[in-house]
Amino acid sequence: MAPKGHFSAFASSSVCTMGYSVQYIETQGFSKNRHSPYSMNLSTITTMPTPLKSRTKQCISCGDLDDLVVRVYGRPYSFQQQNGCKNRGEEEHVRVPTKNPEDYKKSSIPDVINGNEMGVSFAAWLARDPTEWNGDKNKRFLDLFWARNFYPHVEMVLNDLHAKGLVKAGDYVIEIDW
Repeated sequence: MAPKGHFSAFASSSVCTMGYSVQYIETQGFSKNRHSPYSMNLSTITTMPTPLKSRTKQCISCGDLDDLVVRVYGRPYSFQQQNGCKNRGEEEHVRVPTKNPEDYKKSSIPDVINGNEMGVSFAAWLARDPTEWNGDKNKRFLDLFWARNFYPHVEMVLNDLHAKGLVKAGDYVIEIDW
């Protein structure tokens, strides 16, 4: 442990809780001592450093997002299954509303589960009958097609849910768990 009045420059938790920016720590009062080859002598600080800036982000589970989308739009939806399936533990960071949301350009794709073509425009997703599919009539296959291939970009969905008053403006983290 460093002597009183010192802390290790490499102890990120000390850095964060004390509110010093990395740039400040790298340029202020380093001294060698017998406990740490690099430590900062807090008694040499003559001006108060700038506090760290942060933003609050709301966490959404992908399951809760899926449930809301299915209830509002009446279509199969699985955020985790999109773009080749997302891994457990991944996070997607989004801002609502997005000023220029990405919208897929395709209005249709082949009715193939796990096909190379994925994602359709929000308008095409809304326009298609959720029971329409030219593949095997098993409902599970129909749901997989919609979840893995026939889906709109999440920014378009969240912007529309925001416009409907169902998602507040802000920064969100969509947590992938299944």
